[in-house]
Amino acid sequence: MQHTPWVSQGVRMSSTDLALPEPQSSADPSSALETVSRPLLRVIQHITGMETSFVTAIDWEAQRQDVLFSLNTGELQIVEKSQTDWRDSMCRSMFLAGQAASMDVGGDVVATGAAQAAGIKSFVAVPILAGDIPIGTVCGASRRPLELSEDQVDALQCIADAVRQLLQVELEKTLALTRAVAAEQEAREARKKASRNAIEVERMAHLAHTDDLTGLPNRRAFVARWEDTLARSGRLRYGIGVLLIDADRFKTINDTMGHQMGNEVLAAIGASLRQAVRGEDLIARLGGDEFAMAICTASGEELISRAQLIRQYFATITAGLGVDTTLSIGIAHSKNGSRHQLLAAADRALYRSKAAGGDRATLSGGDDT
Repeated sequence: MQHTPWVSQGVRMSSTDLALPEPQSSADPSSALETVSRPLLRVIQHITGMETSFVTAIDWEAQRQDVLFSLNTGELQIVEKSQTDWRDSMCRSMFLAGQAASMDVGGDVVATGAAQAAGIKSFVAVPILAGDIPIGTVCGASRRPLELSEDQVDALQCIADAVRQLLQVELEKTLALTRAVAAEQEAREARKKASRNAIEVERMAHLAHTDDLTGLPNRRAFVARWEDTLARSGRLRYGIGVLLIDADRFKTINDTMGHQMGNEVLAAIGASLRQAVRGEDLIARLGGDEFAMAICTASGEELISRAQLIRQYFATITAGLGVDTTLSIGIAHSKNGSRHQLLAAADRALYRSKAAGGDRATLSGGDDT
């Protein structure tokens, strides 16, 4: 059978510090508690004549009692590591009856269902006390009626007192471990929360710097990176260029074919820029139908070549859309003017492309292509 330990119904705990360790940790073969308890189980049987003896611990938080160690020399079996609800404990019955020992279980004390099934006639239970609070018990049980004297019960109480300090140590170790595990769990949860927050912050930052329609960086993101890239190119003395791109006849498309088609044209510009981008190039939608590409360590000829590539990609996509639109591009390179005036120079070149009928790229300080 699995013994049903007890919990005194009249005891109320004000702290969780006496929480019971899990039986597997309590019954660790290397523990000092087990080293002391094993021989004492034989002493208990020698003193009482009971056919089984055992040591239990009480978990007041869980309202449960566990058998830590047992010695069975007859057919009556008390299983180590067995657990029972305190309401089903034979020892609880002893506490409620105000008796440490009984040779008439079911007569002078109430027998639990498990005790009746096992045919227990004699039972003894003395508390292991921490102050006034039972934290465990020293017990014996037998199917024969065995009367115990006060001296025998006192001897068992001495054994319980000897076990008390070691049991307290085990409980404190387990409590410390439980707290450490809880602290680690809290730390893991805090790390997860911080990670979730970081992801959310990153997502919000991405949204704040990304154009919803094309998925490209927006003007805010471009300006920040452009200024950094411009400053670095000045420090390291390498050339830098910028392309400003604008759709031709875009307003007419919106007015005659609807905003959905207009959005598809904008998405086509974004896709063309993505296909033409290289390495550390910067691309962005600045607003409306105006886009930008900044290119580092490139000559003016390379900027023109890149502009032509963008126009070719765009022409292929818009042919599939069945829409009549082309691109006007303005190009500026640092060799042709002040670095801090590149965007303004590219804007003037874009205006020249538009004024010439569109569908072309114009290099500031150079010719149309």
